[in-house]
Amino acid sequence: MIPLLIKIQFSSHKKKHRKIWIPLPLVYIPVLIIMTIISPLLIIGAMALLIIKGTNTFKAIPALFTILTASSGFLIDVNSQKGKFLIAIK
Repeated sequence: MIPLLIKIQFSSHKKKHRKIWIPLPLVYIPVLIIMTIISPLLIIGAMALLIIKGTNTFKAIPALFTILTASSGFLIDVNSQKGKFLIAIK
C-alpha cells in the first residue's frame, strides 16, 4: 500500500511538543506533474546511459515502486536528553 501520511513530531525539554501532519497525496500530485513534464529528458538520459555505458536504468523503475510501497509503516524515533524526534509514515 502506498503511504498516505507523514507525521513529524519534535520537542525539547524547554518547549512544547510540535506535530506536523503531511498528507502525501498533496506531495504526489506536484511530483507527478513535474515527472510528466521532464519525462522526455529522463527517457533520453536513460537511453544515452544504455548506449554509452551499457547501464539499464529502466530496471530501477520496479525497484523504486517497491521501495515506495514498502515504506508504509516506516518509523524513526530518536530520544535524547535534549529532546525527542519522531517521523512516522502511515
